[in-house]
Amino acid sequence: MEATYCIRNFCRNCNIEQAQILVSKNILDPLLTNLTTNEVKLIEPTIYALSEILKHGEEIKKIYNGLNPYVARILEIGGGTILENLQEHKDMSVYNLVRKLLERYFPIEAME
Repeated sequence: MEATYCIRNFCRNCNIEQAQILVSKNILDPLLTNLTTNEVKLIEPTIYALSEILKHGEEIKKIYNGLNPYVARILEIGGGTILENLQEHKDMSVYNLVRKLLERYFPIEAME
């Protein structure tokens, strides 16, 4: 759990190049695994970290006039289903965080 908080804090202050390095080191896989637990104290910082990474992906999207590469990667590794399932989480804070993440970064056509 401490590692997740470290990653969240790093992501909060990282730049676009640092985010690219994290993603190139496959950070998305363990973050998505965190989301399959029922521990709110693990899920919440994971969603915050993903949100920060995806924010940098939006910058890349603007530069190259294309898609957010991190959204694409998350969908490739099954993260769309994991995020959608979290909308059924019993904790309202988790529900609200994941709903905002999905609305902001995952267009409906990307989820299909």
